Amino acid sequence: MKDVTSSVLGTARAAEQRLAAAQQAAGSASADVETAVRLVALSRLELLDPKSAVVVAIRTAEADLLKLQTSGASTQQQAVAQERLEALLQGLGESTTISVERIVAAQQRLTALERDAAATPQQVAAARADLSIARMPSFDESAKILGRADGSQRLPMIIPGVVNAAGGGQAVVFDGMRQVTMTVARINQAAVQMRSSDGFVLTIAAVDRRGVPFQINSRGAVVVKHGNYISVVGEGFAPSTVATTWLFSSPRLLGDLNVDVQGKFSAEFRIEDDVQIGDHVAQVTGLSMAGEQRSVNIDVEILGNERVAPYDPLSEPRNVIDLTAQAVALLTVLGASAARRREEDEEERESADVADVSVTMRSARNQVGQDVFSPPRSVQLDRWIHDVPARLVLKSPMLARVMADPSYLRSLMGWLWLAMPLMGALVGVLAAIDTGYEVIMPSLAICVILVVLGAFDASAGLVAVCTFGVSVLVTGGIDSSDALRGLLGLAVFSFAVPLAASAMRPFRRVSDGSDDVWNRISDATLIPLFGAWAAGAMFSALPGLTGFKPEYADEVNVVRLAAFIALAIRWLLENAARLYTPKRLNEIENDNLPAPSQAQQIASSIVRAAVFVFVAVAFIGNNWALWVGGVLYLVPKLVSLVDDSFPNLRSVHRYLPRGLFRVVLMLFVAKWWGGMVADRVADPADMVMIGFVLLGLPGLVLSGIGWFARQSTPWRSTVASKLLGVALLIIGLVVVL
Repeated sequence: MKDVTSSVLGTARAAEQRLAAAQQAAGSASADVETAVRLVALSRLELLDPKSAVVVAIRTAEADLLKLQTSGASTQQQAVAQERLEALLQGLGESTTISVERIVAAQQRLTALERDAAATPQQVAAARADLSIARMPSFDESAKILGRADGSQRLPMIIPGVVNAAGGGQAVVFDGMRQVTMTVARINQAAVQMRSSDGFVLTIAAVDRRGVPFQINSRGAVVVKHGNYISVVGEGFAPSTVATTWLFSSPRLLGDLNVDVQGKFSAEFRIEDDVQIGDHVAQVTGLSMAGEQRSVNIDVEILGNERVAPYDPLSEPRNVIDLTAQAVALLTVLGASAARRREEDEEERESADVADVSVTMRSARNQVGQDVFSPPRSVQLDRWIHDVPARLVLKSPMLARVMADPSYLRSLMGWLWLAMPLMGALVGVLAAIDTGYEVIMPSLAICVILVVLGAFDASAGLVAVCTFGVSVLVTGGIDSSDALRGLLGLAVFSFAVPLAASAMRPFRRVSDGSDDVWNRISDATLIPLFGAWAAGAMFSALPGLTGFKPEYADEVNVVRLAAFIALAIRWLLENAARLYTPKRLNEIENDNLPAPSQAQQIASSIVRAAVFVFVAVAFIGNNWALWVGGVLYLVPKLVSLVDDSFPNLRSVHRYLPRGLFRVVLMLFVAKWWGGMVADRVADPADMVMIGFVLLGLPGLVLSGIGWFARQSTPWRSTVASKLLGVALLIIGLVVVL
């Protein structure tokens, strides 16, 4: 349910003040009062919950009148429809249980709880229910207003003593106001079924996303939890008509039931957490075979769903600043590797020098030699593995990189490597079951399994998150933009860690006799260290992206340790493949990939910027800072595609922070600048917006200088510079951890 905007609240207040002034000046029967009452009613139509039966009745009356006017109906028919509409509006305008101030107070309380990290799910759900109740007339006033609609079959039947008397386990049927004899049965203590002598049958139950029913309670009422569904199945309504399902006390619409030509119907209606916990009456109304309005009334009990509380990142603005700082540093690595196209960058990545270490996503060259052992292999599978990256790279370089990532495992294991994606599919299913088929953080154990699986094989991590996404999608769990953002966050967490780690250092390299031992020691140190930091940053972002923060969300060090160990073992396996299966590794890996066209790179940059904005809105909201930050993200990517045509200032490039030094510099600057913003800006919303923009400026400045300073004579590499390079990165990562 969307919040009520300040403009709608202001209009409603002004209308009520005008009505009060008119009543005071001229009494209750003047034309000014009638006009003021109508204005109040119209303003309340925007104020009330659109599912309220009163709002549904008025919108239906408006639609009926418009249909008569456009179809050329008689003047008398139009007059009757107009009179019905005006009667409903008058009833709404005269209502005394709708209070603007009550709605404002309820909405403010809900907003405060959603931003309170300590708020329980029960508190948040209760606040949503209070707001929903405040946005509906009372039961008595709803009954009075709906009585002016002349018993439309598309509206709920107000049966005193039934729809307002929940809690007794009742299951009764009425034709009009006459009770119909029914046979009532409880099926397996999970559903209520009602049968009549005229062939009418209706079965109602509560089911979860997977269709698994809940047990009815000891009083015989159907039990449904927030986020799950009321299932209605049956036959016996008039063919080719529409029945409607309502929930009392103050009647609210759950949805429609389309009756087919045989009189059969079925539907499921989700119960949101803005429905008050407790006893209610569900009512299904439709046209009987005899042409009467039939209503089926069954008690239901609404329970809260046992899940973690909704999480608003803005409730912890300093955490958002820290996450932004880590994202800036991470994007410095990944962005630089995507943008650079010169051969010297590959050479820089091969060293561990403070001045020259750059980053790239390209695979390292392999050793030339014969295989020590031969794993079981499939020629068709090997050919497919070799060709797929080349087919994908022009459409999605990232996907091509993911598919090529486990080449070392394919070289060592042969076709037995297929166990990895199968394991990914299993983990994805387990994650979906663990989250109740919702896009929230799975348990800490499953998160650790995901990051470890992805660290060994990015493609298996991708299979895991795709399986999770499909499982959640088919059960209706992807129902909002928050769910999409959460799925993107889980996807990056599941497969991007080895990509980030290999952007810093190559997993394997050819032995050339030049500083070989030093380079391998540096690789074995920096790859796990940087990858663990990246994994922690991705894990820390998941609560904001999924909208829920479980109690284990702060166990970042557990994830870092798991990623560190997995990447260290992977480094050993990568080099085992280089030494013991070099021939097979060269056969499987395809380094001759076509370069994407400039048009594809532009399109890719725009898409990535759109995803960046889509994800960032969860942390800072839709405001000026979001779009400025999006521009700061996109512009350097686009300019870097044409920067070869700019002048090259060699003297500037020689002293320009780049490679490892640039990464560490960005870590320090982001940490310092983010802390300065957090200390000097008191308002949380302003703190996040200003920090989001300012943290992007250092990278933009360095990128801008780099457009005109792209090449120069490299600094001489010494033992001191090598040691300083590794030490600098370690210190930088320790500072930001």
